[in-house]
Amino acid sequence: MVIHGGQEAVVSLPTEEYPILLPFPVFPPPAFLNPEGCRDGIHVKEITTISFGSRPEETLKKLGADEIRIDRDLK
Repeated sequence: MVIHGGQEAVVSLPTEEYPILLPFPVFPPPAFLNPEGCRDGIHVKEITTISFGSRPEETLKKLGADEIRIDRDLK
């Protein structure tokens, strides 16, 4: 789905033009390295995303869109 000027539109792209975004969680150091920062459980410090295939910026420009949204529920 792309958004341009507040309007949403569903678009289909060939696989080779589809931007693939892969998010990875980043965790704080383990307690044995940083005991004073230790809390119970595991915590995510941040999310880092890497991109494969077409760059999202290029896809936005090509489609004339302001935003890309991946909707997993589309059939």
